[in-house]
Amino acid sequence: MLPLIIAIQEAPKIQTALTSIRIELEAMYEKDQQGRLEIHRATDEALSKGKDRFCPEIVALWEKQNLIDAENVQKLVKIVKQFGWPKLSEVGEKGSEAAFLILQHADLKLQIECLPMFRKMAESREAELSDLALLEDRVLVRQGKKQLYGTQLKSMAGVKEMLIEPIEDEENVDKRRAKMGMGPLAKYLKGFGIEYKGPSATAPNQSPNRTQPQAAGPVTSDR
Repeated sequence: MLPLIIAIQEAPKIQTALTSIRIELEAMYEKDQQGRLEIHRATDEALSKGKDRFCPEIVALWEKQNLIDAENVQKLVKIVKQFGWPKLSEVGEKGSEAAFLILQHADLKLQIECLPMFRKMAESREAELSDLALLEDRVLVRQGKKQLYGTQLKSMAGVKEMLIEPIEDEENVDKRRAKMGMGPLAKYLKGFGIEYKGPSATAPNQSPNRTQPQAAGPVTSDR
């Protein structure tokens, strides 16, 4: 009987804490997305003027965004240490999406550390399966491996078009995407101006072998 009484007494405190976390996550979401929207607009403008994706103006915007990302990551780590991974049912869609995006824009070490926790949340529908696919792909690409769902693209200096990072078992990529609640790869890539015609070793938008020299730049997806 005593544990039940304690639980009833603590319920308002827990709800207040969750509300506070949701509000903080939503504010972090705005900072994350506003900066990236500015970068995307500036990049489109630069490309329209014949400039490179890595021109000084764009690099400066990314440096500014990296500082925002670092601040958001620190806040997320603190939340996770105190309360565990923010659940969709507790912080809402925007709060849950914010937690994912901040992790997606964190360093590889933290992504690897949180991936099992995030996978568990997604499997229990406390996070989006499509977000899990994006995170898994990003970790794989950062580890120099082939991605599973085709979500990761790359910018390279001197190349106007986005390049698709190599995909494992590309013939079955749409089957894997469907299991994660994602549409066909061709439709996804069309949003980046890429006309995807299926697996091909000579595809014009295929990223070069990762052992070849590459220009540094942000790995990109739809997030």
